[in-house]
Amino acid sequence: MRICIKIGERTWCFWIPIVMYPLHPPKPDPEKQYGELIYDATILASVHAAAGQLADAGVREALNSGIANAVAAAQKKAGANISISLER
Repeated sequence: MRICIKIGERTWCFWIPIVMYPLHPPKPDPEKQYGELIYDATILASVHAAAGQLADAGVREALNSGIANAVAAAQKKAGANISISLER
């Protein structure tokens, strides 16, 4: 992401760094219906935790809404024998 601010006739641009989450969690049996579940859950949980640190309530609410939709999609793919929640 890049943020540019115009001050007078000059524009100042800043690149926002990307925080990389753990991308090598233990993986379940790849023969299962959702072999990437732990991988995806690690990223969803990390983004959810980071969303709690957003200063603007509107932005935080919008991101949390997207995260809730992503968790619902993961739950649907995982099936009835697996329960996914964002609770700690």
